[in-house]
Amino acid sequence: MQAATHNKDYAALCLSAEGGTALLAPLAGAQRTGEPLRYSDVYDRIGEARREDDDRLAQGVWQKDLKRADWTAVAQLCGEALEYQSKDLQIAAWLAEAWGRLHGFGGVSAGLSLVAGLCNEYWPDLYPPLEDPEYRIAPFHWLNEKLSVSIQFIPLTQPAESQTAGYTWLDWTGAKRAEQEHQQHKEVPAPEPAPGAIEQALRRTAPERIAATRAGVAQAAATALNLESFLDGHLAAAHPSLRQLRTCLSEIGQWLEDTAAGITVVATATEGKGIREEGIAAMGTGGDESGALGAPAVVPGGGIRNREEAYRLLGEAAAYLMKTEPHSPAPYLVLRAIRWGNMPLHELLPEMIRNQGALDDLQKLLNLET
Repeated sequence: MQAATHNKDYAALCLSAEGGTALLAPLAGAQRTGEPLRYSDVYDRIGEARREDDDRLAQGVWQKDLKRADWTAVAQLCGEALEYQSKDLQIAAWLAEAWGRLHGFGGVSAGLSLVAGLCNEYWPDLYPPLEDPEYRIAPFHWLNEKLSVSIQFIPLTQPAESQTAGYTWLDWTGAKRAEQEHQQHKEVPAPEPAPGAIEQALRRTAPERIAATRAGVAQAAATALNLESFLDGHLAAAHPSLRQLRTCLSEIGQWLEDTAAGITVVATATEGKGIREEGIAAMGTGGDESGALGAPAVVPGGGIRNREEAYRLLGEAAAYLMKTEPHSPAPYLVLRAIRWGNMPLHELLPEMIRNQGALDDLQKLLNLET
């Protein structure tokens, strides 16, 4: 079944606070998550829009125009499919990639929060179906292995007059490797651009852009951590890891912090905040199905009513702090507390106690030996 073409601009949807409402809303009909699209032409059309040739590979005598990914088309196809055809995790993952390539790390954050919101709202009925565990976890492996590569192509600096795009994380890591090789083997040419030139380009970047990038990176990392916690609780020992993605985001965030030190920045990033805050707050429940998106943050009549609500409010607090204080460790500590609060004791202890001898003694005392 081919999706009808709609006038909505899904490429820019992550920039609006209303974007999450449309893509997280249930589909009409008896099956609120729609139909499977894995073997439909929708997957094929998205794949063709994503496909691009690697310009770093030599073409030899067979010169041809390089195919470039059409990220606007990817976002349009994914958005239409999610809103009108299927709540599909792989399509949501592709949309996160497209938003990132179009709008930077604010788009990545919005996309990951969309994935989180879908998991919280529709977990039993999402596609790929739970009945096929290998296919169900495949989108999360894709996020970990493929999105972690794609985000390295997102510009981190404003382009100079001689550039068509700013420098990326891939440019930085490549320059550092080339510099090390040049220092060890003088016959190896010095890198161009040099690492110092990339650092200077970041320092020349507008402070508000640096702030937006840092906020997007921080929020994406926090959402990935919370999503991993959700998977811990719902897929038990078979849960996929997002460590590779989180590590890449952490390294980018640390480089931005170190390199931009001393630059006065004001966190003005608002792109996709509606989706991001919904996704982060929703995941704060630890995946309990009663933690619905859009539930009131303030309980009428007074106190917190149950454990799930307490964790949801913690998630909302973390989302707020990441928006207003993106450089503070506080929201990450809150998210870690949420994650720990939803872990069984036998999994929690190894995270809290690093000394193996002490851990073994405590597990033996508590009869938790494996």
